[in-house]
Amino acid sequence: MIFRTLFTFILFIVFSAVGIAQDKPDAETFLWKATKQGQPDTYLLGTLHIGKINSTLPPPYLEALKKSRQLIIESNPDDLLQPQYSDDAQRLQLLAYSQQTLNETLGKKRMDAIAEMTRQNEPPFHINGDSHIRPWMLWITLQTLYSPKGYSFHYGIDNLLIQQAKERNKTILSLERMEPIYYLSNIPDDVLMRSLDMMITHQNHADKEQEMLVSLYEQQQATKIWMKINDDQELLKFLPPQDYAVWKYFLHEQLLNERNQQWLKKLDDLLPAAPSLVAVGSGHLFGEQGLIQQLRLRGYQVEPILISATQ
Repeated sequence: MIFRTLFTFILFIVFSAVGIAQDKPDAETFLWKATKQGQPDTYLLGTLHIGKINSTLPPPYLEALKKSRQLIIESNPDDLLQPQYSDDAQRLQLLAYSQQTLNETLGKKRMDAIAEMTRQNEPPFHINGDSHIRPWMLWITLQTLYSPKGYSFHYGIDNLLIQQAKERNKTILSLERMEPIYYLSNIPDDVLMRSLDMMITHQNHADKEQEMLVSLYEQQQATKIWMKINDDQELLKFLPPQDYAVWKYFLHEQLLNERNQQWLKKLDDLLPAAPSLVAVGSGHLFGEQGLIQQLRLRGYQVEPILISATQ
């Protein structure tokens, strides 16, 4: 289960990566249409990686998927189950393995606090303190699986799109497999431990933040989300001050800018091939380095599709 969910990033990661740029979104929407003469249409969708339990895709999102032959997402958790990606799967296991158990690395007291936190999740999940995995693997597992009460990553826009694409026999393509893992696995263990302690301490506040982001997303309030997380103090408030530089570099340079540039090289080949829906974390759309502006520089007209909050 852990390996299948490694690539979904929630909490501050998805939206916080936009903080480096100052320009605001052109419109209050997360759905855009990109056109270029001689090429099939492309839809761009900024996603949220958690959602209210039993929620469904907004009709305009589903309509964009219906008009597309291929769904292009950040990472497909099914990829590492395919024989052609077995080398990546083995590399992931080697990166994640630790000779010490989590109890030995992090301390049983810290692991007991994490276990108590995860028991409150819906559905509850258990992380074994005797597991031989590195702290970054625990960190990303918590970011992926833990959600406020009444919410779940299973109902995030990404997962809902994948489900609908499979039902409609759409081609599902991923922009990456291992890149975020390499970035995260290089963060020092002591930095990750302090982040885990802050996660435990500020659990209730972080839950409220996620609920607020879901509400703003449902209302298509792109600018409000942008302005809220464009302030570094707001962005890093649940992280230890001594580690701000590490997390700012990870979030701004690696998680956002470097990945956007890598994705654009792939999109240059993928978009001309077929009508597409590109669905990535909303933070990747906006700003000078965002996909909207970068596609415009490549000759695309990128226009907003306005959506009412009731759709």
